[in-house]
Amino acid sequence: MHFMNIQRIGLGILCVWLLGGLALTQALAQTPGARLGPMFEGQTSGVSFRPPAELARVDARPGEIARYSGAGTFVVRRIDLPGQGYPLDSVVEPTTRPDDKPTFSPGMTDYIAGEQVRNTAGKLLRNEVIPTANGEIGVIVLDQQTVTGRQVKQIALLRLSDNIYFQFTYTIPADQDALLEQQPDVLAAAATFSDLIDTVRLVDQRDLRIEQEDRLIRSRTLLVNWTEARLREVLHESEWVRIIQNGQDIGYTATFTGIGEAIPDLAELAVSKGEPGSGDGTGIQIGLRSRLRSDDANAVTIDAEQRMFATFDRSRERWTTLTTTVNPQGERVETSFLEEVGVTIERTKAVRDPAGVDGVRLTKEYTLTVTRGGADGNDPEVVRELPPFYLPQAYATLLPRLLPLDRQRGYLFAQWVPDRAEIMLRYIDVLEEQEVRLGTQTVTGIVIEDRIGLEGSKTRHVFDTATGRYLGSTNPEAKLLLLPATQDEVEAIWN
Repeated sequence: MHFMNIQRIGLGILCVWLLGGLALTQALAQTPGARLGPMFEGQTSGVSFRPPAELARVDARPGEIARYSGAGTFVVRRIDLPGQGYPLDSVVEPTTRPDDKPTFSPGMTDYIAGEQVRNTAGKLLRNEVIPTANGEIGVIVLDQQTVTGRQVKQIALLRLSDNIYFQFTYTIPADQDALLEQQPDVLAAAATFSDLIDTVRLVDQRDLRIEQEDRLIRSRTLLVNWTEARLREVLHESEWVRIIQNGQDIGYTATFTGIGEAIPDLAELAVSKGEPGSGDGTGIQIGLRSRLRSDDANAVTIDAEQRMFATFDRSRERWTTLTTTVNPQGERVETSFLEEVGVTIERTKAVRDPAGVDGVRLTKEYTLTVTRGGADGNDPEVVRELPPFYLPQAYATLLPRLLPLDRQRGYLFAQWVPDRAEIMLRYIDVLEEQEVRLGTQTVTGIVIEDRIGLEGSKTRHVFDTATGRYLGSTNPEAKLLLLPATQDEVEAIWN
């Protein structure tokens, strides 16, 4: 489909078509503020907006900034374009010669509209760039037929640069046969989206970048001090931890550590009688078993076994995770599994450098490759180039113990997050000594605040001030409590 053939409908015409008569009264019965929910302040993503009030926020999928669901769906994602990218609006440059045609350069709005029409066979209802109080925004509206039925999709595009855009997509189901202008839900969604567009704006991230740079300087200094001797110090005997939610045990973790040359055998690691920090080897080994059970009537149980290895210099790592889910369905029990394998390798790469030998300088780079598969087949392989502050999985497991407790400082690392199937930032802060409620007890200790992503849910780990002994963790938002226990105590609950 040629971009010039994409139909454009002016704002005035659209308002007449979409908001007329009695339907207009119904769609605008609410004030603009009532149609929208609380402001989403995306300090990490760099964008803020107010979502539709009728939708509830749910977990974002990989590649998404935020997702809301209910009668429809509202999704925000960032688009990164290679090369020169696209301007927001198309550009037509007239020619100086009468026999030449004007030069047409497609903009991002036309490009997305064309892709939507081509890929979904939808009918384009609107495609234009409009001014707002916070700058120009591309707006696209489509009437689409999908496998689940008819839907109306509204898209807004906010430009950060020609290579970076934020896309806001609001999709609602529509009656299969009725005219759109006669469907109150469609009209209300149009009014909501119009209000939403006016709230979209870029967030100034200069202060955030300064804070991140300060954190990274401290993190890289810390990494230098994680010598083999320091790592051997923090390896511990087997550790069993109860997972409690709303006062009820919903699971446990059991962690075993050692020194070795490769990924460990979990059974051997668990029964090893040697000191965890003793023995020969090029790196640390960690084995972890966990169980989680839902507290609903189905009592779904998730058992996981993870084996991790990373060299002392963090140049190589390997881990495997096997997750088994048991879901009782009346008299029938469904069992599924998911296996994940991650490998980090180091390689030497030649880069151009006028100051180097023959104009070339050798540098090291690190690549993580993750494969995931289950009963339904394998997911696409994930390959990521790693930043210098990346933590192998084994190190990420030990991280709170590796931090100096006598200094109140914040750090920033990157690590693989299985739930998102992506490398994400991990913010961690050593706070002052304070009283913390852990279940029925109040303890005093050094608190380490831990979260994935700037706006992630905060877990507070507590360590004894004098000895550094782990006392427990709490996450008030998730109503979770983690308490150290003995193997006998855990087995008495779960066996």
